[in-house]
Amino acid sequence: MKEQPFDLVLLGLGPDGHIASLFPETPALEVTDKLVTSLFVEKFQSWRVTLTYPVINAARQVIVFIAGEAKAEIVRDITTEAVTGLPVQRLAPQGDYFWFMDKAAAGQ
Repeated sequence: MKEQPFDLVLLGLGPDGHIASLFPETPALEVTDKLVTSLFVEKFQSWRVTLTYPVINAARQVIVFIAGEAKAEIVRDITTEAVTGLPVQRLAPQGDYFWFMDKAAAGQ
């Protein structure tokens, strides 16, 4: 990627492990030759536009915000490696990378 990286990319975490509109088992996960891509998300019956992994990973700082009790199960599954291959687990930021979550999401 020859474009200047974003200084900051803020992401949320979906209960299925998606970030941005990079949903599990969708073709958007494999797009590496574009800055953005579009995809139809079946469960929402809608089109989405999302940044691709190369753009997100090139950011100087990537922050994932996670809030609410509804996210506690996916956080536990990710942090204990009970599941693998989820979109959030495929992040590989080159800059600073942080997760911030509330107590409910942390399962406390």
